[in-house]
Amino acid sequence: MRIVPLLDDLPAPDPRVGRAIALLRAWDRRLDPGSAAAALFEVWLALELPYAVLSAVLPSQAAVDAVAPGDPTAILALLERPDRRLGRDPDATRDRLLLESLEAAIDRTETLLGLDWARWRWGRLHVARLEHPISPTVGARLRRRLDVGPVPVGGGSHTVGNTSYGSGPWPDGEAATRAYFEGAGGASFRQVVDVGRWDRSLVINSPGQSGDPGSPHYRDLIERWARNEPVPMLSSRRAVERAAERLIELRPG
Repeated sequence: MRIVPLLDDLPAPDPRVGRAIALLRAWDRRLDPGSAAAALFEVWLALELPYAVLSAVLPSQAAVDAVAPGDPTAILALLERPDRRLGRDPDATRDRLLLESLEAAIDRTETLLGLDWARWRWGRLHVARLEHPISPTVGARLRRRLDVGPVPVGGGSHTVGNTSYGSGPWPDGEAATRAYFEGAGGASFRQVVDVGRWDRSLVINSPGQSGDPGSPHYRDLIERWARNEPVPMLSSRRAVERAAERLIELRPG
């Protein structure tokens, strides 16, 4: 995590900004769904910081809107090594952008998650919602049976367990911002195969192993999937039969 160290030793004119810096510096840098620091960091990284930098280096708002949110690698490089694109005193401009954008991120996070920072949770913003393909065409009662979620998920667009979310123009308003952070991507199926010891393999699927919304296994894996907790992927006949809960036998008529 290369952005948070840029806040070291910066004087915070606003006590809230100082508190936010302390929160981020004490953070373990994990985008856990229960993390308050992760919520603040992702709001800052995704929305406020890149737009602040782009507004400082581009000639017009139209140019900012055309390229936003920009290339995170290029933005990070400029923040780590400020140059004349940031004016006559690049270091001072960089520090100002960091503090001002962090203050804006605090405001936005408070709007989304409330004034009590202790109640902030990344998983209250970053959720997975699985909508059935026919859901838009049916009534509300059946839609509730077909759709799964939302469930809180960790990670983000730049983590190993990628759970990417929105991109493009700055979301306008609270509802658009909430929709922006919903989980828009990620692996619905994951497996770890132990070759040679097949019964030790692991797997997780979402939302469950059954496609029948009336089955108890239609959505029973979604919580484990969201927590990255796999289940055994048995292979040998003996292990499968020992773990089987139901046998369906099909016979020709």
